[in-house]
Amino acid sequence: MSAASRQEFSNLLVVMTDRHIGNLLVSLYAIQAAQQKLTANQTLTCVIDYHFLPLANYFMPEIEFIPFNVRGGKTSLWKKIKLFFKMIIRLRQLKIDAAVDLYGHGESLKIAQLSGAKFISAFYRRPKLKKKYNWCDKDSPLSVKHQVDFYLHPFYPFFGQLEPVGLTAPRIVDIDLKVKKKLKELGVSDAKPLIIIHPGAGKNYKLWPSNYWQQLIVMLEKTQKQVLLIGSGNDKAEVDAILEDKSLSAINGFGKLNLIETIHLGFISELMIGNDSGPTHMLATTPSKVYSLFGPTDHILWSPLSDNSHIIRSDTICLSECSKQACAREMSCLQTLSAETVYNALIKY
Repeated sequence: MSAASRQEFSNLLVVMTDRHIGNLLVSLYAIQAAQQKLTANQTLTCVIDYHFLPLANYFMPEIEFIPFNVRGGKTSLWKKIKLFFKMIIRLRQLKIDAAVDLYGHGESLKIAQLSGAKFISAFYRRPKLKKKYNWCDKDSPLSVKHQVDFYLHPFYPFFGQLEPVGLTAPRIVDIDLKVKKKLKELGVSDAKPLIIIHPGAGKNYKLWPSNYWQQLIVMLEKTQKQVLLIGSGNDKAEVDAILEDKSLSAINGFGKLNLIETIHLGFISELMIGNDSGPTHMLATTPSKVYSLFGPTDHILWSPLSDNSHIIRSDTICLSECSKQACAREMSCLQTLSAETVYNALIKY
């Protein structure tokens, strides 16, 4: 695409209302690539779930992120209304003239439309919405190696072909001190290497069995490592199941750290192990080695984007009729991934 044929804009809106941390972080690689292509007369603004506002501001303070409630749940009706009207007022103030929808669902399309954008770009092939979008895949070759490529593609009408820009967590001294203080209160020692384990995940089909985690922790503790279990929300069931084994010395860090503090664990730990989940993407932006356990999810598409990220999975080949929701082998891809296999992978790198 030549510069002359690109869509002209002054104020570009990016809507990323996905409810998963990992997806948000992967999208930031694409958003940052677009941000770096802006001219002096152009702006880029993002709408995201308000729960993730601190996370987005932490990684990209130079971009304005507008919070919006897309999760429902415990959020009060009054707060939802306030967030909605604040978002609309701010978008109108910015005089948005073009938008990129990275989520591809009805709510994100509606936000893009309400912003006043005359040109909306998205890649997702959803028949019900196709007539309402400018489908950038018609004009550009699609080469997908990772999910970030799907997030990069809707920017094509504005910038041409983009490459993802690396995401690096900034180390903040004050946060470091808070994290170290909390770890000390939990009983974490400075004398032993620290291993972070996140046993939870957003979907049940991503969960490695709790008894396998117990076996792995036994192996790690035999080598004088100390293990910190982290998580929040629904992760409690997985953390509690592991700690049912009273012979383990693993430290319960469930709910003790916020998102930014969790990221800072990557600056003071030896390595992190987790399922295909948000925390593995978060800590992959730090110097710590990150090991992600994958089951039925495509690791090529969804692995953390980092040179210090390693994927561990079994050799079990999925059946053609299997899906994440209905597996004929009861997720044997995770059941056949033994603690010994994972431990050997950890000491290999």
